[in-house]
Amino acid sequence: MTWFLNDIPIERSSAPRGSFRMETEVYTYSVMSKLIMFHVFKRDEGKYSCGGLGVYPASITLIVQDGKHFAIP
Repeated sequence: MTWFLNDIPIERSSAPRGSFRMETEVYTYSVMSKLIMFHVFKRDEGKYSCGGLGVYPASITLIVQDGKHFAIP
């Protein structure tokens, strides 16, 4: 499973400030992946998506405004 920010892959080793964690669980007929964000800043805004070989992709847009964050599916 790969996570993307604005269609650019997010590397596990490139997490600034330890600001996020990726978790992926593989089941017999499905895969569940989470991108858990601990601190968000304006520079973290954008379209987050995940996908992989044989996996239906999903995406969400993150908006950061005045120290608050909103997610739009």
